[in-house]
Amino acid sequence: QLTQEDVDAMVARQRNQENSCYQISLMDDPGLFGSLRAEIEIGTDGKVERVEFSANSINDRDLEDCLEDGIRRWRFDASAEPFTGSYTFTFSP
Repeated sequence: QLTQEDVDAMVARQRNQENSCYQISLMDDPGLFGSLRAEIEIGTDGKVERVEFSANSINDRDLEDCLEDGIRRWRFDASAEPFTGSYTFTFSP
């Protein structure tokens, strides 16, 4: 069974990808900062089926798209039940 801790661990392993997305967005807006919450739905096969952002104080579509592309490539262990977890990404220059 997948848990929120599994999502948190994946985020920690993918920190370079997240930072890369942010650095690209900083080129267009050097003062870009804030946070966004990702709701992540994971299917029983371990693949990310849905990513939805909420509580977004950054409002940068390119950053959201980059993060979503990366999150959709994450793979978890198969599980008997689907799982929905979340993570709040916080960015500051």
